[in-house]
Amino acid sequence: MRDKLDGYLDRLFRGPMVDWFQTPLRRRSVAIGVMLIHVATAGSLGLLTLDIVWPLIPAGIAAIYLMGMLNMSTRGIFELKDARLDEYQIALRDSAFRRAYYFSLIWIILTAPLLGLVIDSEHALMILIVYIMLGFSWGMALPRVIVAWTQPADTAEDE
Repeated sequence: MRDKLDGYLDRLFRGPMVDWFQTPLRRRSVAIGVMLIHVATAGSLGLLTLDIVWPLIPAGIAAIYLMGMLNMSTRGIFELKDARLDEYQIALRDSAFRRAYYFSLIWIILTAPLLGLVIDSEHALMILIVYIMLGFSWGMALPRVIVAWTQPADTAEDE
């Protein structure tokens, strides 16, 4: 069953719909959109203290849609098994994960000073949860964003 899914994903990420995302401008636009929608999703989570739930639903749906587009713009190197990738793609993916982990580590280290700034606030716990949620969602998306941002235009190779 897993081999069937891997074959489907491999065909999907090599298809014509994915080719549309292979220009730097489109990849970078999607990457910026993902980062911004994560801010909107985390902000919507912060509105829960005011009993406002409805912004979380469209923000969450948009985040899922944009993450799919981001995966297409990176040709699925984060979803496919190593056997379906070449050495360059594996090295690119691993390098992006290492860079994203540094960002996540810095974000976690900054959590304590943020808590010190908002500890007297009425909604201190929710502010901290929003901050952690934003770091978590950016940490998941950042490897893909790094690859989408840094890759040159994809040139079609004759097979």
